[in-house]
Amino acid sequence: MESKALVKILNKVFKTKCSYDASGKMKNGPGTLCGLYILIIIAALVYGLFFPREGLTEKEILKERIFDIVYSLISIIFMYHMCFICRGFVGFLILFMLSVAQFIYAFTKISNIK
Repeated sequence: MESKALVKILNKVFKTKCSYDASGKMKNGPGTLCGLYILIIIAALVYGLFFPREGLTEKEILKERIFDIVYSLISIIFMYHMCFICRGFVGFLILFMLSVAQFIYAFTKISNIK
């Protein structure tokens, strides 16, 4: 149910950029590059779940895992939808900017501890 609400919001914000083939059917759907990027997101999630950062308490590891799962699921749904409407590069740029913001937040949080 949650993903349907997200897809409705994405449909309102982003319009399709897919082209039509010779028979007049719209060519949409995630391509090879989008599929590869989604697999990279999944691989990064699995790696993060099984190999957490060292020096964290159990509570911090649990918080990090929950955040990683939620962030990855939203990223996968968002990226799949963006690729489905032929806006994969825009989706990649948006996720890249969010990842940079997440890194800056995490880096400042770590540097404030020391």
